[in-house]
Amino acid sequence: MSKLFHLNELYLFSNQFSSIPSFIYKMSQLKRLYFGNNLLEGNLDYWEFDNNLHYLDLSNNLLTGTIPSSIGNKPLTLLDLSKNRLSGTIPESIGNLIFLSNLKLSYNQLEGNIPESIGNLFKLEFLRLCNNKLGGTIPNSFKNLAQLSFLDISFNQFSGTVPELILSLTTLNTIIISHNHFSGVFPSPINYLDVIKADSNEITGISNICTENSVIEEIDFSNNFIQT
Repeated sequence: MSKLFHLNELYLFSNQFSSIPSFIYKMSQLKRLYFGNNLLEGNLDYWEFDNNLHYLDLSNNLLTGTIPSSIGNKPLTLLDLSKNRLSGTIPESIGNLIFLSNLKLSYNQLEGNIPESIGNLFKLEFLRLCNNKLGGTIPNSFKNLAQLSFLDISFNQFSGTVPELILSLTTLNTIIISHNHFSGVFPSPINYLDVIKADSNEITGISNICTENSVIEEIDFSNNFIQT
């Protein structure tokens, strides 16, 4: 494999690799690397690829440490680091991934706030940050995510009211914010939403959910503080 200098895509998921072979770092033409569901260990700080990766899937491994700021130096369109043991905060440099359309950091031990720089990801369509220790409020820069269609930030420690700016995103069809500490009145969603999951929060009321043109298929406000 070390002689495959023109290789564009490499699929090695669902094996028993404990580390990424060194020759992969030198594959300058490699665009897609799928290494999910292995036994990869160690810290991402030591993984510097000498290529122009567009797809990087390292999900479902045993990776530890923090997400390095150097991650923002890649022309990635997909980044999947979910189901590892990553800790620390999401680096501000994540906002440098301006071509990113799919970001999955779920099922880790990440903490702190979502960085404001996430609003730079104008092409982001799929954002999954569920099952971490993230908190604070949703940054105002979310209003810039004009292509976002799927948002899952469930099972974290977010608080405050659900900002109307999220529901103003005209491409958004699924919002999952279950098992957080969101409070106050849930704002009136726009008609294009298909799924709203806001169970197990501290929400006290709901604005008008359904209108004549509503396409909502699933609503879950279980385990809140809503009264008639």
